[in-house]
Amino acid sequence: MKRLVPYLFVAIWTGLATIAQAVMVETLGLGVWAPDVPIFLLVAALAQLYKSDAVRVSLVAALARATFTVEPPFAIVAGSLAVGLAADVLRRLAELSQVLTRAALVGTAAFFFGLWLVFVDAVRTASPVTSLVNASTQLLPTALTSALLALFAWPLARKLPGLRSIERRAF
Repeated sequence: MKRLVPYLFVAIWTGLATIAQAVMVETLGLGVWAPDVPIFLLVAALAQLYKSDAVRVSLVAALARATFTVEPPFAIVAGSLAVGLAADVLRRLAELSQVLTRAALVGTAAFFFGLWLVFVDAVRTASPVTSLVNASTQLLPTALTSALLALFAWPLARKLPGLRSIERRAF
């Protein structure tokens, strides 16, 4: 039971981040300039976890994100697992305590997660592959603002209630 509470907090924070992203896109009118806040929180939570915890946290975050979005749930789960495993591999290769490394990782993850969702949508609707090229240029502002979010808000994300209790030394 004690180990379930941090995962509940991951689900709550990811759900709130998904809602905040939707508000930024729709209500505030940021559109493609809205950062991918759930991806940012996922990478921030995965920074100090073991690989087995990374998979669990990625699944919990994916289910929480799928609850509040219209994208296909299996696409969100697959994309979140890919981001989680990529973050785990990259954290072994590069030091995530470096500010620019974190920003680059979050921006890249936001770009490829968005591209994955566009690809899934193109396959579902039988759209031509040229829509992927158009979508990739529209995903660049999202990646940039997500990287900027990681640049400035990383310390805040690391101090969110409930996320500190799930952390363990990765090395």
